[in-house]
Amino acid sequence: METKEIKEGEAVIDIPDEELVLAIRRGDTEAYQSLVARYHEKLSRYVRKFTTAEDEINDIVQESFIRAHKSLHTFDSERSFSPWMYRIVRNTALTHLERSQKKGEIFLDHEQQDSALFEDFEKSALENWLQEELRLQVREAIRALPDQYAEVIYLRYIDDLSYQEISEVLDKPVNTVGTLVRRAKKKMLTMMLEDE
Repeated sequence: METKEIKEGEAVIDIPDEELVLAIRRGDTEAYQSLVARYHEKLSRYVRKFTTAEDEINDIVQESFIRAHKSLHTFDSERSFSPWMYRIVRNTALTHLERSQKKGEIFLDHEQQDSALFEDFEKSALENWLQEELRLQVREAIRALPDQYAEVIYLRYIDDLSYQEISEVLDKPVNTVGTLVRRAKKKMLTMMLEDE
């Protein structure tokens, strides 16, 4: 992988994650701040699938960034950073929930969780109405999915992770991820068609 020298104060918006990691390893605090800014909102949305308590969400994301920073020396910069970071967040969330004795409540308060996922639509009144109807159907379908299916749907279609990245996050083979996504989509479609 070709690396570009990152100078102190240089804009890091267009710099790939993996290059930011290399800069962080060299002690560039601005690169670390950029990486946090780049991932904070996405990871917070992901953690909302585990809990809707804002304090818990913030604690989990913050703890995840601390764990990631301490473990950057283990990150293989030839690989994609995103699934590595999601895996840390997922493990941190699960550990946090176990400590809070809330295991089994994953993906429960769907109404609040899903509202954050389907925002920012600026369309005509008819398009808004149609969009809202579709959102309601999708929310209902996601709520009805078993947790393993809801999680892969979220990672694939909300966070736009590839099957390979989801595989790394969930520690499952890529083929298994593909199977889970296909089954989840089939279940969702069946549920949505039954409601009509």
